[in-house]
Amino acid sequence: MNDLFDVVLASKLFENENVKRNVLKEYFPKTLLNHIGYETLVERIPPTFLKAAFSKYLAAQYFYVKGTKSNVYEFYEFVSNYDHE
Repeated sequence: MNDLFDVVLASKLFENENVKRNVLKEYFPKTLLNHIGYETLVERIPPTFLKAAFSKYLAAQYFYVKGTKSNVYEFYEFVSNYDHE
């Protein structure tokens, strides 16, 4: 999982606004999102923390769903599930 974390952290996935928003909305506690809102959270949290949280959460979710025996295409399909408005 640490290897995938490093790959996601070094990639441009965080720059995809749809993927970033949908991953972080899953990452943040629902009560916090309901109370403060996504935009306010993103404004208040340092970008480096957001990118690290995004990368760790996405890598962890992928391994929980797919396990350790997977390939690049399966990861692409997994990430594409987050690429929507």
